[in-house]
Amino acid sequence: MIGRMEALMERSVEVSSCERYWKDAGTYDVRLCTPLRATTLDAAILETMIAVAPLGGWGFGAPRIELDGTGIFDGMLSRSGGSRIVISGIELLMFEIKGPVAADGPLAYRDEFPRPA
Repeated sequence: MIGRMEALMERSVEVSSCERYWKDAGTYDVRLCTPLRATTLDAAILETMIAVAPLGGWGFGAPRIELDGTGIFDGMLSRSGGSRIVISGIELLMFEIKGPVAADGPLAYRDEFPRPA
């Protein structure tokens, strides 16, 4: 299953957790993480969408940039929630892509907008 995910995403993944789904022992809840390659916020958002698209129809969380400059981009899909999942045997799949991100590019804060406190 993990090898298929890596092949579809064309990148290595680390499985944070993989547990049998409580309603159906033949399916799994999976959480995976993979490193971010992009270095700017706008490129990181695009990379995230492109990297996980081959696995199914995703719901994305809002991008976060930690104080140390680590960008975190996450999302999930759930078969019971109506998501299309291309790998059989997965009921719930959550992902996290993270790495250093510079707060520049077209989606970065501009001087005319106040920065959050």
